[in-house]
Amino acid sequence: SSTTTTTTTSCNNNNKRKSSNPITNPNRFDGTTEEELSKRLLSDILQPNLDIVFVGINPSLYAVHKGHHYGGPGNHFWKLLHMSDLIPNAFTADNDFRMPQYGIGFTNIVQRPSKAGSDITKDEITAGAELLMQKIKMYRPKIVV
Repeated sequence: SSTTTTTTTSCNNNNKRKSSNPITNPNRFDGTTEEELSKRLLSDILQPNLDIVFVGINPSLYAVHKGHHYGGPGNHFWKLLHMSDLIPNAFTADNDFRMPQYGIGFTNIVQRPSKAGSDITKDEITAGAELLMQKIKMYRPKIVV
């Protein structure tokens, strides 16, 4: 039984890699290369005195491609935000700019997008944490998540 599980997991991982491989899926980012996306930035959505600011490690390539926070396929952020009753409707990432009206904002520790959070260096995290603290002091949210 454990051998079957391992084999199944291995197959799923291989399928996952293939589906995100730009060679086998050239239209993943509508023709934009990962290199081009890695140079884009995803704007913070911040204003003074928000109730909650969600802090990511850094934006995904998909997020910068779409221009919205937590917009990746399969990301349950927006559904869970609604289920928590923090927002009145089941919004999608396309509505991230509307969240300050509900007291919610977004930022990242590191602004540079990457394929995986593990691509971010300790120096980037250290520098980003200092900038994050400045943003928190400036915008003074009630809760930082």
